[in-house]
Formats: sequence, C-alpha cells, structure tokens
Amino acid sequence: RERRRERREREREMLSVSVNSTRKVMKVAAAGASGGRLVTTRATRGEPNRSLSRSVVEANAEANNNANVNRRSLMLELGTAAAATLAFAYGGEAGGGVALADEVGDDYFPVSSLPKGAKAQQTAEVQGIVKEAVKKCVTEDYTTVLQLAFLDAITFDKSAKTGGANGSVRNSAELKALGLSDKYAKAIDQIGKAKAEAEKSAPFPLTLSWADTLVLAAYYKTQRHFIDSVLERAKDVQSANIILQGYANDFPVPPLGRVDADGSDASSLSLKTTDLVQRGLDNGLLAGEISALAVGFPTGTLEEVEAEIKDMGGNFKFYINSFQKSRTELTQTNYQIDLGRAFFKLSTLGAKFEPERYFRPVPKPNLKKKL
Repeated sequence: RERRRERREREREMLSVSVNSTRKVMKVAAAGASGGRLVTTRATRGEPNRSLSRSVVEANAEANNNANVNRRSLMLELGTAAAATLAFAYGGEAGGGVALADEVGDDYFPVSSLPKGAKAQQTAEVQGIVKEAVKKCVTEDYTTVLQLAFLDAITFDKSAKTGGANGSVRNSAELKALGLSDKYAKAIDQIGKAKAEAEKSAPFPLTLSWADTLVLAAYYKTQRHFIDSVLERAKDVQSANIILQGYANDFPVPPLGRVDADGSDASSLSLKTTDLVQRGLDNGLLAGEISALAVGFPTGTLEEVEAEIKDMGGNFKFYINSFQKSRTELTQTNYQIDLGRAFFKLSTLGAKFEPERYFRPVPKPNLKKKL
C-alpha cells in the first residue's frame, strides 16, 4: 500500500508541470508547428564557424523536414514531464512513464487501450532511438541501404500474397539466389548492428523487427542525403539554413510494426530493370512512383536505370525527364517529394503489421479538477 501511494505521488509530480513551464513548452511547440524560427548562434553571424553553423543548419533542416510529426518529435526532445503537458495542451493524452507488466491496473492504460497521444509519443521514441543507432552503425551509402529496402519489398507477389517488406532480404540464401551476397553483405551487417544498438540503448524493453530496422535505416540515410544535397549547393551556411527552414521537402516517416519473415522470398525475382518495373506495376505502384524509385534498383547506376526506364516510353519518359531536371535545382522539390512518397508506399508492400509490439502501458492522468 505504501509503495502504491509513493508511485501515485511520483505520477502526480510527473504530470504537475508549473504554469510557467507550460507556457514555455507551448511557445516552443507553436514555433515548431508553424515551421519554427531559425536556430541562430554567434557562428551564423559575421564570419561563421562553419562546423558549428553546419550543425545548426542540419538541426533546422531535420526539424523542418519532419514538420508533419513535429508534435511527437517535440515530446521526445522536451522530456517526459513537458511531453505530458504538451499532449494535454494539444487535446491529447500524456503517455509518460514505463509501467511494468505487474503494475498494469486501474491506474494505467493497457496497450490495447492506449490513447492516440500515447501511441504517437511512443512511436516517436522508438523512431528516435533507431535514428541514433543508424547514425552510429550504418556507414554505407544511402543508395545501398535504399536498394536493400527496395529488394526486400519488391518481392511482394500480389496475386499469391507472398513476399514484401518483411526483412527476408537479411537471409543469406535470398541474396545468394540473386547473386548479390557480396554487394550487400556489409550493409546487412551494419543494419544488424544498428538493430542491436537500438535495442541495447533503449530505456525500455525493445525488440525491433529486422524489417522495421531496414526501412528506417533506408529512410534516415535518404533523408540525410536530401539535406546534404542542399547544404552542398547553397552559397553559404546561412543561406542553406534559410532554404532548408523555408523549403525543406516533406518526407513522411514510414509506419512501424512490420513482422519479420522466417525464410526467403526472392526465388522468382528477376533483376532485369524492365521486369522490376513490371513487378512494381503489378503490385500497385504507379509510373511516377517507380520512376522516383529508380535509385533503389540494383541493376546499375541511377543514370543507367533511368535510361532503361525512360526507354519504356509513355509516362515513364515524362517522369524521368521531370526528376532529372528537378535534381539540377537547388531544393530538388519534385524529385525529393515524389521519392519520399514512393518509398513510403513501397515500405508497406505485402507487410504484415503489429504496431502494438512497440507500445507500453502508461499511467492515466490524475489531474485535480478546478472548482
């Protein structure tokens, strides 16, 4: 009884954030939801310290790139107590705190009944943990990781309802059957290490599926490339900051909860570019989506693959020309947006989802009612 009373007191303390703190949180949230203010330091004025300024630019770019999920990202950054206040201020629910299985009772929301706010926060926490693990462990080029994710998902056979984004590409037999073992062995190893690192560093029990780890690794590596492509072309760091803050392209984060396959899926997969295109069409991808995903084809360089797709005529020629022109522009708007949306769709092909695997019971809010 005494332990229960102490636990409830800790929950009340967690949820009781002062009015001044709440105002500060909401001020930051309002800035984030509207695109935010530029993050500035002395290094961005006058003669810049380029290394410091670059980190500031990158922070701005990533925050703006994830504008559609700013609320949940902000929850993660501000910490549990502030996150609880922010969730209530937005009309959601607090999700703070990890409850052990034997603590679940009337004072907790079970996983099966978690409020939307708690689900969003916990999903963001897992994404943030994986993102840091990918930064630490995955050094292969974004194209290599993206191609692995493409190969994993494109095995989906819509008519037979087999294959898809289920992590089967990690199995040595699958890559060996495709003759790609040597090409992707290093990336497979690095993604496996990122998975282990994320699970080890998580402050709560976490078991990632290989399929989710692969998709998020491809996502974060590609997102990093998108940001770097603007940074490299801007005339200076301050200009890059302004461009990325105002014009960074939307790149939706793929959903989580994929279930891993036990075996291999690639027995009937042809690596000819035209066959991969047809397989994509058969699985519901559109001409523009397939054209945007050319960088994920393992059949040659981007230019070589685009030339083969372009030769197929029709809408393919239009989209390839459009994307090639877009990549010559500073912000690469059309190309980046279409690739981001196409990858989101690709990452769901044939996938079986169990998102609750990443959810944890959370304490119910116990705020005092005003009289």
